[in-house]
Amino acid sequence: MRDIVTLRDELATMYENVKSNKVDPDQAKMLTNVAGKIIGSLRVELEYAALNGEEPDIDFLKKSKKKARK
Repeated sequence: MRDIVTLRDELATMYENVKSNKVDPDQAKMLTNVAGKIIGSLRVELEYAALNGEEPDIDFLKKSKKKARK
């Protein structure tokens, strides 16, 4: 996973796979927990930049080279 768009796509796929019983719910729970921690760390980085009056430069949040979903 290289960026937020990929993470979102993978989470959407995981959701569909759980709904159709293609993936173990415990595994899905573990993966979404990790995704939440990634998002939480991004939030901290964004808040830190805002408090310091800086423009954040976070590669993970930049648009993917592949076409992003609209």
